[in-house]
Amino acid sequence: CNNISATIEYTLRAMEDAIDSGAVILSNSWGYNACSLLHPYYENTIRWANDSDGVLVIFSAGTCTYPDPAPECNECVHYPANIDDAFAVAANDLGLGRWEYSAYNDTAYDIEVSAPGVNIVSLDQMGQGKGRDNSGQCKYEYDVLCGLYGTSMAAPHVAGATALLLSAAPGLQGDPLAVRSILLATIEDYGEEGRDQRFGFGRLDGLSAAETAVSIL
Repeated sequence: CNNISATIEYTLRAMEDAIDSGAVILSNSWGYNACSLLHPYYENTIRWANDSDGVLVIFSAGTCTYPDPAPECNECVHYPANIDDAFAVAANDLGLGRWEYSAYNDTAYDIEVSAPGVNIVSLDQMGQGKGRDNSGQCKYEYDVLCGLYGTSMAAPHVAGATALLLSAAPGLQGDPLAVRSILLATIEDYGEEGRDQRFGFGRLDGLSAAETAVSIL
């Protein structure tokens, strides 16, 4: 949508409807290719979801455009993933390093974790897959399946790991701070020691998170 006011209204309504329907995880693979819109509605909604409704709000960190070679991608994590209460996810490549188009901010610690984001088998009904060969065909048997790339592929891994964690330890539902703490405590540290700008606290380990959740309840 070219009307940014309409876009804000639609995305906020979708988030609010999901929360009102009882969602405890919101996986968001959208955002603005900008460092900040300074829009209080997004910040207030994400904070409200965390504080009042016990929802973990996950966002893809943002994917840079596709020139060759890749740009630095280091200006910022895309808004609203860089809001404090959002759980921002970067993308790993096949070698489990940082995918070169995964956005980050080299002057701030906006990313929480990283997760697989390259050649992820996904539906591609709009024909926009970047996992296509030179003839424009998907690399898989059915044309609606492609190996897609991006932080939009990484964020759902974190949502799925969170759902696994909550299914193993349902007593943690409604406590996003505890869930966040377990996810971050069980990651595989990567890059610089501790939290860094490219990987956050490290690479996601969903199984370890679920096992830890069970052990502490």
